[in-house]
Amino acid sequence: MATRTKELRDILEGFHVFKRGIDAAIACKGSDVHISHSQWFVLDLIGREKRVSIKEISATLGISSSAATQLVNELVKDGYVLKRSDKKDGRVTVVAISPKATAALAKLRTHVLRGMAKVFSSLSDEEFATFHALHVKLARAVSNSKK
Repeated sequence: MATRTKELRDILEGFHVFKRGIDAAIACKGSDVHISHSQWFVLDLIGREKRVSIKEISATLGISSSAATQLVNELVKDGYVLKRSDKKDGRVTVVAISPKATAALAKLRTHVLRGMAKVFSSLSDEEFATFHALHVKLARAVSNSKK
């Protein structure tokens, strides 16, 4: 493992570079859509699940319930999500995506994917396929280690 230390540092720094690049892409300069990286994750989660609780957002993102509530409240204020009490259990707050957010997510995904395509254009098709396979393998390993 000691022989991988420098490479692991390089990889970690690469993750940070990617994250900063994605954050910049999500900012959509010159656009009417302005959300943070964390808000993007919340909107994406809600978009996939259709409706989620604050507790589910907290667990999925690995943040406190109060942090999840704060993120959701900002998104509610901006008109991206709708928040209400669960019909079965009034103590549970359920969050759903708004029509405004549906349009914003489509715009953001297109913008981010266009930017990512530029980044990955430096790889050949074979290198890209290898990167994708390794990325999926690592993501699964991380996901499985949380169980």
